[in-house]
Amino acid sequence: VCTFPVEYCEFGSSLTRCKEWLSEDNPTMFDKFYSDEALQTKIGTLSPGAQGELGRDTAKEGAKAEAKAETTQKKKMASQVLIERIERNKRKHVTAILGLEAFGTSLPW
Repeated sequence: VCTFPVEYCEFGSSLTRCKEWLSEDNPTMFDKFYSDEALQTKIGTLSPGAQGELGRDTAKEGAKAEAKAETTQKKKMASQVLIERIERNKRKHVTAILGLEAFGTSLPW
């Protein structure tokens, strides 16, 4: 999802989406990097002070990700698709379709 290699997804901006994709697409790699055992071994190598900081940072990042997802959902719910008929010349018209980007759809041209 973030175009990083799987080992570096945790440094990207879309960690939760990367985790979801990895758990669906390649469960063995997901277990290797994000299972409880793998996370415990990563945390076990840190000092107690660093473990506390890591906990606070992860909570903060989780809250940011949830807020971003909420904002995206609100924007999607408030968006509208507009279809307009614009006059080009006296008898020629163009149909303009606006607002499809919010739904993840785009026209092929």
